Amino acid sequence: DCISTLRLADWLWQRRVEAEAAMDEKELGALATADFSFADVEETVETAEGGDEEVRALHDLLGSSSGWEDHGVLNDGTARETLRQLLYFHKREAKPLWWRHFEWLSALPEDLVQDPRTLGGLTRTDRAPFKTKPKKRR
Repeated sequence: DCISTLRLADWLWQRRVEAEAAMDEKELGALATADFSFADVEETVETAEGGDEEVRALHDLLGSSSGWEDHGVLNDGTARETLRQLLYFHKREAKPLWWRHFEWLSALPEDLVQDPRTLGGLTRTDRAPFKTKPKKRR
């Protein structure tokens, strides 16, 4: 399972590199400066373009709880919900928010200090970690 996940991650990174190579400087600049937030899957469904009618219908079908009794693993709501969210994976993955997140993971510590959106330059103190005890109830 871990090996297949690693291979999937490598494949996705390769697709990202290819997509960035296909974009011109203007498109990359617009993506880097855009301020996106995490989108809910339901919001993605509502804003899907007209060509996605089939995907929307499948999304609604996977969301319904009736009619799945004879379909084995799809009888499980968790499996259907996972498939339902995967329908819009490519739209969510294209968001620069995630690109920025992975950029921060590979950035130098000095760069993180300069970026007001990150907590760069944090260091561990000599004080031992501790867990606070809950207050006793009376």
